[in-house]
Amino acid sequence: MSLVLGVNGQDGSYLAESLLKRGRRVVGVGRQEASRYVPNSENFSYRQLDIANIKGLVLLLNELSPNKIFHVAAIHGSHGFNYEEKWLEAHSVNTLTVHAILEYLRCADGDDILIYLSSSKAFSLPLPALVSESAERKSSCIYSITKNTATDLVHYYRSAHGISASVLWTFNHESDRRGEEYFIPRIVNCLASAIENPDHSEEIFTLNFYADWSDVSELMGIAIIVGDICPHEDFIFASGETTSARALVKSLFAKFGLDYRNHMMEKNADNKIDVEWRADISKMEELLGCRPRIPIYDVCLKILESKHGYEPPSNFFVSD
Repeated sequence: MSLVLGVNGQDGSYLAESLLKRGRRVVGVGRQEASRYVPNSENFSYRQLDIANIKGLVLLLNELSPNKIFHVAAIHGSHGFNYEEKWLEAHSVNTLTVHAILEYLRCADGDDILIYLSSSKAFSLPLPALVSESAERKSSCIYSITKNTATDLVHYYRSAHGISASVLWTFNHESDRRGEEYFIPRIVNCLASAIENPDHSEEIFTLNFYADWSDVSELMGIAIIVGDICPHEDFIFASGETTSARALVKSLFAKFGLDYRNHMMEKNADNKIDVEWRADISKMEELLGCRPRIPIYDVCLKILESKHGYEPPSNFFVSD
């Protein structure tokens, strides 16, 4: 049985759906009264629990005895999120729960597995030209502190106690379940508004940055493969393709006959652009035999259609 912590979030819901498609039995855990996306079925059940309640989490682990634990819950916000106001919750959910699970696995003395989602924010800034699993980690905010501490705990328990546990450093990953405050939903929503109203415009901080964007459903499918064949290895979880935010926005708007500059007003257009970097997914390809394939352009169009009902013109094409 697979236990998905944070099943009501973007990552957790797609992960649970991917597990169910593979015929796995899944228990999803969330703070809300019911599952937001995954309906109860023969192979899925939902448990309401705030995992910041460590005692409650340990009781649940002992009750269910899951053979795979996917920790995809996190206190996380978009750029500018004030973690200082959520410091206790951030440490509880992002770090202390991981320690509790590792202790549970140590005492269970079985073949159970932990898959933990970390973040690209765990690495030192500016990012190196090639970001691999061996890249230097250096915390720059409370969120990255919690993620790096959890990673250190995983590495310690794996080395000292032989625990099967993997850390997956996720770069940007998107879907129609992503919070509205994040970059991709914002530009898709702006595009939809501009299609409907040619006079629509809104402010955004800057488009002068690079990102590695992936499709959530693809990444969560690969996370399952990690749990199946490499539960003792860490992986960079990204597409391996670095995209300019400005180029992405320009292309999306142009496909609908729109000039993004008429609709997205940058507060800091002169902001110095990042040095271009690339996420190294060679270990993923070598050990897992797969990689994300869906371009961020396609992901954005899928969100635009599912949330707003707009499809690209018939002459639309996605460039390589």
